[in-house]
Amino acid sequence: MTNNKLDRALQSVGMITFVDYFEKFQDASLTHKDLVDMLKRDKNNNYKKSSIIAKASNGRLICKMSQDFDALKTTAFASQADKATIAKARILLAEYDQ
Repeated sequence: MTNNKLDRALQSVGMITFVDYFEKFQDASLTHKDLVDMLKRDKNNNYKKSSIIAKASNGRLICKMSQDFDALKTTAFASQADKATIAKARILLAEYDQ
């Protein structure tokens, strides 16, 4: 996955969603439908079904293509992300790096 494709996939899933569901996107035992259902039940979002499907697909794609570390790094040092998301990404990045 090129940097442009990674950036586009991360933009599609959203930094907040990627960080919040990081472990879920990595979990190969969860199906695409499982991920979509989890995102639908999340009371913190009001996304349309097509957006939820795109978020689930792109989050899983980033992990499947072994770009999860790079996506976390991008998020951890993003100037446009909120402080809570950056902090959570940095914690996950530190755990991932061990």
